[in-house]
Amino acid sequence: MKRLKVEEGTWLHRQVSSSFLFLTGLAVAPAVIIQDNLVIKLLQLILFMSLSYYSGKRIILLGSLIFLLSTLIFNLLSPLGKVMAEIGPFQLTEGALDVGLSKGLTVICLMYLSRFCVHGTLILPGSFGRYISKTLFYLNCLVEEQKSISRKDIFGSLDVILDKVYKKKEYKQKFGRERNSLSGILILIIILSFNWGSVFFL
Repeated sequence: MKRLKVEEGTWLHRQVSSSFLFLTGLAVAPAVIIQDNLVIKLLQLILFMSLSYYSGKRIILLGSLIFLLSTLIFNLLSPLGKVMAEIGPFQLTEGALDVGLSKGLTVICLMYLSRFCVHGTLILPGSFGRYISKTLFYLNCLVEEQKSISRKDIFGSLDVILDKVYKKKEYKQKFGRERNSLSGILILIIILSFNWGSVFFL
């Protein structure tokens, strides 16, 4: 089944307002940050990746894996806790491994959470809120862009991508009252309860 475009939205996006979905993401984020159970954090990642894919966003598996491995390697350079193995002068410690995995998974979780909760029609009050909404919209468009940045010409390729997104995508803020259905709110409450419940009860 072909994924929906960023601007089109899904059933859930039609059941809850973009601002309510955004506030839900802000409420879930602290639960992701303070979660110290790696198994739960991995489940959170699967949940947010699935929700992101459901909302029509591209899953960046290779980029996520590279970021996770980079974070893990940098943390392993600072030995912490029980030594698990030694490779010459290098020590692989349990504490550094846990910290590296936790940091990497946390950032990736937050990225996919934001991709699900920040919709193209996000409306925040005031002129500053409109500026934030527009910025988040174009950031999502940049992430969705298939063309990659060339290592030989970083600034040139980045300029091409920015120009392409600017010409291809137009930010249109829909005015008027957005409604929240009971079924949509219940789903967001379940997502919120799972993340905060896992902090206190698991």
